[in-house]
Amino acid sequence: MPHAKPPARAVARIGSAAIIIAIALLALAVVWNERIVSTIFNKGLPITPVFIIIVATMRKLIVLVAITIFIIGILLRKYRIPIARWMTRHRDTLTNIIVLVCTMLALLIIGEITARAMLGKTTFDAGGPAHKDQTAQITYNSYGFRDREFPVERPTGTVRVLALGDSFTFGHGIENDSLPWPKALERMLNENAADGTIYEVINTGQNGYQPKDELTTLERAAPLGPDIVLLGYFYNDAATDDTLRELAEPPSTWSQLKSGTHLLLFSHSYLYGFLVVRWEMTRINLGLKESYPERMNNVYRLHAGELSMHKEQLMAIRSRAETIGAEFVLVIIPANYDFNDYPLMDGEQFMRRFCEESRTACIDLLDTVRDEDYRKTRLNEYDAHPSEYGHTVLARAVMESPEFRAAMVKTSAKRQKI
Repeated sequence: MPHAKPPARAVARIGSAAIIIAIALLALAVVWNERIVSTIFNKGLPITPVFIIIVATMRKLIVLVAITIFIIGILLRKYRIPIARWMTRHRDTLTNIIVLVCTMLALLIIGEITARAMLGKTTFDAGGPAHKDQTAQITYNSYGFRDREFPVERPTGTVRVLALGDSFTFGHGIENDSLPWPKALERMLNENAADGTIYEVINTGQNGYQPKDELTTLERAAPLGPDIVLLGYFYNDAATDDTLRELAEPPSTWSQLKSGTHLLLFSHSYLYGFLVVRWEMTRINLGLKESYPERMNNVYRLHAGELSMHKEQLMAIRSRAETIGAEFVLVIIPANYDFNDYPLMDGEQFMRRFCEESRTACIDLLDTVRDEDYRKTRLNEYDAHPSEYGHTVLARAVMESPEFRAAMVKTSAKRQKI
């Protein structure tokens, strides 16, 4: 018995529906921006550089999908009769394709559920969905900082410290807002404070921040009048002069789509994130790709003479801190890899030379953590960000460092003159 012929009218209706959907998607793309997306979908979380890339990518994808659906809708309406005839002749083939697609989708769903069950709250160096879920539970103040509110007018006897930095200062992978090293430092300082003295350490760190972002943050936080500014420096902050010039130029559409799609999938799919990380680890173990610490270290080892703009960025942060009357201290945060076979010694030596040549007060924490087990100071095997214990170690080392104590003495002297 011959198959029933799908009516051309039904094909035309599908085409009309596709056109309506395409128009709706284009309207969505018109109003799609960081602020709206953050408010509706991201619970109003601070807009980070990675988030901006994802939003820009999604907008381009929405436009691309809308145009594709619109064209399909037009074609379905224009060629509804031959399309209906073709569907009749190839019904079995279409059925097999639909079954194959549904099977692949079912396998992906099963894989995603399995990955979620296996990984749980495991985060990756670059984030991942577990990190995204954790970040969604964090509270932010009116400045967008991961901290409580701070009035511009300080109570009498208050010493205010501002901590700048990236994810290593923010507390990537740490759910409790009181445990990243700036807040642990605040707690330790207040436990040992003299009568009448209150210490406030404001955590302004954000995931993905670079020196230019930290300078902008310092400008926003300047009205808070910090006595001391601590810049939490990690080795992925460094970029060559050519790289910084390239970053100043708007990325190509293809580049945005490629990186943005990856970030979108990586931050939402446990399965995708796990497969990407395991694939990268396999390539590294086979010697086909440099490890992450090797890539960071090679910026200093191979391009030390091409980091003048990077040094200028650091000096600009120091200059701005001194302009607002704050003591500036650069905190070199060690990478949580084998401290006895440290893979970032070129970066370590570069920063030591920079501090010496620029006469910048720097707290080099590597020697402090050498006796620590890096497997305890890092979050997990996939994520080298500090663990809760690691943040405590960093905070204690900062508090006990001669450089921080000297900044405290200078702050005390300034306050006595007022």
